[in-house]
Amino acid sequence: MRRSISTVVSFDTDIKEVDADLNTYNKMLSDVDEFQGRVDTKEDKLNNKSTRFAAAVGGRFGKDSDEYEKAGGKRTGEWKKSGPRGKAGGTGTGA
Repeated sequence: MRRSISTVVSFDTDIKEVDADLNTYNKMLSDVDEFQGRVDTKEDKLNNKSTRFAAAVGGRFGKDSDEYEKAGGKRTGEWKKSGPRGKAGGTGTGA
């Protein structure tokens, strides 16, 4: 009988330890989620400022200028040209 009481006490202690660890873990996850939200907001603001800055430089120096490229813009002369969209030479019937 004595052994079963110590086993129950040990089991109860283990449960309390796991519960405490889970609470700590969940708090950490919550803190990380909150911090990620702050980082995302700051990245969005920085991206917005960067876009406006590049647009201002493009307006002043032109979108095909070295200054625009240095500000993070892509020169108009370097834009990828799209090719034909349809299938060349095909009848489309499949027969």
